[in-house]
Amino acid sequence: MIERAYPTTQQSAGRKLSAPAVTTTSRVSDGMKLPHIPQRKGSGSSSTTTPRVMTKPPAATAATPRPRDKQFFANDPPLSTINGPLYANQAAHTIAQMISDIQANNPSITSIKIYSSRLRRAVQTAHPIAQRLGVPIHLSYGLSTIINAVKKAKGKFEFQSSTELAAEFPDITFISCDIPEDVAHFLPLTNWIDSLHCIIERTLATEIVIIVGHRETIRGIAGEHISTPYCAIGLFDRTRSEERTEIRVNDVGYGSGKGKGILPQRKLSIKKQREGPLYPLQQLYDPQGQSIMKES
Repeated sequence: MIERAYPTTQQSAGRKLSAPAVTTTSRVSDGMKLPHIPQRKGSGSSSTTTPRVMTKPPAATAATPRPRDKQFFANDPPLSTINGPLYANQAAHTIAQMISDIQANNPSITSIKIYSSRLRRAVQTAHPIAQRLGVPIHLSYGLSTIINAVKKAKGKFEFQSSTELAAEFPDITFISCDIPEDVAHFLPLTNWIDSLHCIIERTLATEIVIIVGHRETIRGIAGEHISTPYCAIGLFDRTRSEERTEIRVNDVGYGSGKGKGILPQRKLSIKKQREGPLYPLQQLYDPQGQSIMKES
């Protein structure tokens, strides 16, 4: 999302989608160890069923990657080879133009940061944006938890490893936001809303923040089920919506049985509710920068 007063940018990724090839040198930042996020188990010789007694070792074969756990890895498809990369590049062009316009009107804006969900299609969408702007991509497990497959995996979802990221995107520096010891970059692992709030709270008046997530991210921030294409750009205001705390007093019965009546007691229940969006949606665009926001 891109916000006006204190600019931020949200761009959602489509389903399934393959990335554009890149050939420049690799720059992967130190500390890409990803706690709580299982990584690929390595490679080795292809395995075959063998008898218990071996007369000689099997012939050497070329090392092949060991398949991932299908239960989780199958839920992390790339961008579709048909329109995915096209939409991602169009969105990158549109966002770069938006940022240029913002900086022209506000010269104090000097810094740009990109945060992305760890899901492969989101990283592939963030890639051309980072290429155009010449900045690294901050990867966040927390931003990924808006997707049900990640939540259901309970920390076992197999995202791309640092080695795989370097091979697919050799011209981009990646910074992990999932290492608690790295206080400067760490984002909450609990859920996407906590990660989002943490990003916005850290944003300075001189910064533009681009958040690359999913359609569910735009809908979640806007607080409504908005009809969007597979790839869309949401412009949000940084002003955070207030939560309303509701306190209820309920009569609850404790203890019952033969010859004994129910003993009424009072119990407080506290519930926090949010009225409206997390952050107000100002405008919604397609990848080419055409407004697709319906008039209320």
